[in-house]
Amino acid sequence: MHGGGGSRDGLKRHATLLVRHGYGVLLYDSRGRGDSEGHENAFGWQHEKDARAAVDFLQMRGIDRIGILGLSTGAEIAVTTAARDPRIRAVVADGLQARSVSDFAHGGKSDLPYWWVAVHAVGLVRGAQPEPLSRLVPLIEPRPFLIVAGQKDKGDSAYDEVWARADGRRGVLWKADADHTKALAEHPREYERRVVGLFDRALLPAS
Repeated sequence: MHGGGGSRDGLKRHATLLVRHGYGVLLYDSRGRGDSEGHENAFGWQHEKDARAAVDFLQMRGIDRIGILGLSTGAEIAVTTAARDPRIRAVVADGLQARSVSDFAHGGKSDLPYWWVAVHAVGLVRGAQPEPLSRLVPLIEPRPFLIVAGQKDKGDSAYDEVWARADGRRGVLWKADADHTKALAEHPREYERRVVGLFDRALLPAS
């Protein structure tokens, strides 16, 4: 799943990586982006409905080994969807940051007034805020989970430890020496090892 300001075109590099390892990949444009109709919300509120519909689409075709990879806002949607949908067996959250006042409070007090105003302004148009990520991240366990946090981005580095502690397991956080959602472009071999390895462990048959 792509970020709040993007479309499925921004995921071609990630899709190509997974296809090269034999995975089928479903890309779609979130509501109001690309070729999709509806009202856009760059914070991704309500977008988990789209993600659940994608899982429904796959299951209707007999596919039940399903993992999810999201970038930026797509990472937050991936966590939100997987937390409440046990059909999703593995999660990669690349660039996981924040999207509610409760989430932004973990990033420090200096920017909180700005985000308080921004989030409530969005709420006037799009409705209630989603559940805080701090409540949702722990619900992914025991399914495999990877947070990719670009250390060249202050947003990623401000929240990465918060969400890793919320999960509580060792090895869920990769502090990549990269910009926001650019770990694949800047460290392709390590990204491949970590992401494909996680999906292989979670989705391939035991044999």
